[in-house]
Amino acid sequence: MKGLLGILCVASVLNFQCKKSPPGGPVFTGRLIVNGPCDHYAIQLIRGSLDTARVEAVWHDPDNDSTYTQAFSVFNYCTFGSLGLARGDTFTFQLDPHPLAQTCPICQIAVAVPTKQNAVINVQKIK
Repeated sequence: MKGLLGILCVASVLNFQCKKSPPGGPVFTGRLIVNGPCDHYAIQLIRGSLDTARVEAVWHDPDNDSTYTQAFSVFNYCTFGSLGLARGDTFTFQLDPHPLAQTCPICQIAVAVPTKQNAVINVQKIK
C-alpha cells in the first residue's frame, strides 16, 4: 500500500512539472485583407512575429491597388471560409503545424493572394 501511494505521489509531482505548450503555439493577431471568391483568403499579420520564410514582407494587391506588409495566404481554405470573417476583420489565430491536404473543390477564378501560405487554427474574431 505504501508503495502504491509513493508511486502516485511521484507521478503527481512529475505531472505538475511538465509544461505543455498551448495547441498551435503562439497566438498572433491578423487582419483579413482578401476575402475573394472561390476560397481565396489572405491575412496581414499585425501582432506577433513570424519567420520571414512564412510571410511576404511586402505584398501588393493589384485587385484594389493596396500594399500590405507581413502578408500570407490561407492554406486551409476549405474550412477557413466557414468562420464568418469579412474583409477588414481583425482576429487572433495560431498556426497549424500539421495541416491536412485541402481536397474541397474550388473554382478557378484568378484572385491575387500572396504566394506564401500558412494554415491557421483557433481563430477568434476581435470585437
